[in-house]
Amino acid sequence: MTLSAASGRRKAVLGVLKDCLPGAWFAVDDFWRLMRGIGRGFSLVGERDAWELYLFEQEYGSLGYEDAHAWDQLQGRFALVFLFEYAATHGVLEVAYVPPRGARGDFWDRWGADDLSCFSRYDGLLYVRINPLGAWLLGQAEEYRPAAPRRTDALRVLANLDVVATHPPPVADRLTLERFADATSPAVWKLSGAKFTDVVERGGRAEELRAFLARAAGELPAAVETFLADLEHRAGQLQDDGPARLFGCASAHVAAELASDRLLKRECLRAGDRHVVVREGDLAVVRKAAHRLGYVWPLPGD
Repeated sequence: MTLSAASGRRKAVLGVLKDCLPGAWFAVDDFWRLMRGIGRGFSLVGERDAWELYLFEQEYGSLGYEDAHAWDQLQGRFALVFLFEYAATHGVLEVAYVPPRGARGDFWDRWGADDLSCFSRYDGLLYVRINPLGAWLLGQAEEYRPAAPRRTDALRVLANLDVVATHPPPVADRLTLERFADATSPAVWKLSGAKFTDVVERGGRAEELRAFLARAAGELPAAVETFLADLEHRAGQLQDDGPARLFGCASAHVAAELASDRLLKRECLRAGDRHVVVREGDLAVVRKAAHRLGYVWPLPGD
């Protein structure tokens, strides 16, 4: 069995999506009808290959048999996959999804489908909406400007670094708090310098915590501003300049000679009495200069 090229199928679905009105919810069934009505459909498999797709038993459950909903079961299901797994996860669409069991009945007349509660896990995708980002990505809008975060007043930040929830915070806010603070009770968190450091070391932005607190709580106490400023300052004091190698010398004299040589003193740094450190990017230059001084440069692991 040979499937048609996935790129062509994706292009067909995307082409129809570009013809849909942004900002308005529309039913997936209407999207299917639009695809077929304007001739933007596609073939998932050849007519003969469809006989190799079946439910439970090939002779009786083959999808090659005539069925009023054959297109929905093959091409339509691929469109659901594309909308849910590609378009939605890339931020193009917002989706209305329900548990798939019993959400669609377009396969019930198929042999062997009596005990199936759904034809695929994507059966629960019922409605979609192209959001502002999607409109821009699809070429329906000339520009995209993210909406400014709205102040929620869901939190109060106290001078002792406690963050108190005035009412149950949204899940996203709770997750952010757990990244930067330690829970001391169900509705109170203590800002943590250690957690802040961990977030930044994992690639987070130092300004993220301040922006979050300003949005959720508004003006911050002076003590908290000082705490955040100190954390942000310390976060920028070190940087990774790349890997380096540590070399041991037979004596302090050798280490001093290498580190003080006019061609090596910028690339070969002392590390204690009998060691020098060389950046990996400078190894070739340092090796050549060491040869000039009469030293044999060690092989890795020697």
